[in-house]
Amino acid sequence: MTIVQTDSAVSPKVKAFLENFFRLSDEPSAHEEYSQQFIDGPGLHFQIGPMKAVDTRKDVHAWRVKAWQPPIISRNHQIDDVFVKGDEQLMLRGRVTYGKDDGSEGSATCGAWMVFAPGEELKIQSYTVWVTPEQK
Repeated sequence: MTIVQTDSAVSPKVKAFLENFFRLSDEPSAHEEYSQQFIDGPGLHFQIGPMKAVDTRKDVHAWRVKAWQPPIISRNHQIDDVFVKGDEQLMLRGRVTYGKDDGSEGSATCGAWMVFAPGEELKIQSYTVWVTPEQK
């Protein structure tokens, strides 16, 4: 995982959260740690690409397990830009490269909107990602 550039308004706390979040996202066995980055209660919204949005941490965990099933064997996120509104709302732009079990590789550009729940500890309340597969 690489964060290439961030808005100068991104706090060190938020940058550290993002680095950890995308490290977990790229780690095939970190299902529980990944899902723990989200609130567990009312107001949770999680949607990546065309999937049906889910609203429980249990469903985030289930999606995560399914997303790491074959043919996907590796992922590497590169975050090119992070823009903030306060410290609670972020827009991200980047790409993900993924390896498949047949030895091939794919990639996609992505944009995301991430909203943190109120409180001292950073927990994601809403996470929506738009994905555009890159054509070879």
